[in-house]
Amino acid sequence: ADVLSRWFAASDRLGPAVDLYVAQLHSPPDQLELRFLLAAMTAEVLHARLNLGRGRLSLRRRIRELLQNTPPSFAVAIKDPDAFVDLVVRTRNQYTHWSNPVSAATGRDLLVLAEKVRLLTEANLLHELGFAPAELEKLISRNREVATIAALQT
Repeated sequence: ADVLSRWFAASDRLGPAVDLYVAQLHSPPDQLELRFLLAAMTAEVLHARLNLGRGRLSLRRRIRELLQNTPPSFAVAIKDPDAFVDLVVRTRNQYTHWSNPVSAATGRDLLVLAEKVRLLTEANLLHELGFAPAELEKLISRNREVATIAALQT
């Protein structure tokens, strides 16, 4: 099947995750906190839709499992997966519950984190559309957004 037919099949199965992902692309919120929350929610919903029947999983576990589907070139954007997962969880908890502002990403770091989570979702959607690992590797290694995020981290 071609990519377009796989997209429509995935859209039916992954419905809400696809809707949230498209919303991020076409009308991202202006406020950084909401942009990040939308990215985190999209990743969480995507994982939930890919894993129906597995019960309630923590955000930490969901993000870790989504990272497993990314090719090696994604490591340019996410150099320390454990620190990335911790920061996603702490930041999501802060901007959902407004509980511990010291541990959350803010400003430019929050924007970079939101983009990393969005790209994580994108890589997993491409994986779900049937892109072979070599194809994913090529797409991500040439992705300007991944290169920009890598540059912002230095």
